[in-house]
Amino acid sequence: MLGYESIHNDFEIIRPEKDLLLHSNHYLTERFKEGDTAPQYQPDSYHRLDRIRSFMDQHYGHINVETVMEILADHEHHPYSICRHIDPAAPISSVTLASFIAVPAEGAIYIAAGNPCEQDYVRYSF
Repeated sequence: MLGYESIHNDFEIIRPEKDLLLHSNHYLTERFKEGDTAPQYQPDSYHRLDRIRSFMDQHYGHINVETVMEILADHEHHPYSICRHIDPAAPISSVTLASFIAVPAEGAIYIAAGNPCEQDYVRYSF
């Protein structure tokens, strides 16, 4: 399993750490960070990734799809939580549009179309 980060004229392959590939809405690639708008527009992205990483470390060795579903529906620091909701008081805000859990060993992906606290995950096989 690999991840990709890209800008208009370059890309970087992101490799799993401890068999996990975790990401939120900011660049992890050092050379892309200079142009990253996350610090201005989504500063909560860093907290959300740290929170995901903390959960995964806590459950490492016992992680299953249900555990990941619970993590992705987490509301600590709502509305700026892992399960992201619109902040009506903010001039610019964003929401989780979909949530994906890939399970390569099963040949499956689980997708919640919208906030995972409000939508069920649907399993797709490939």
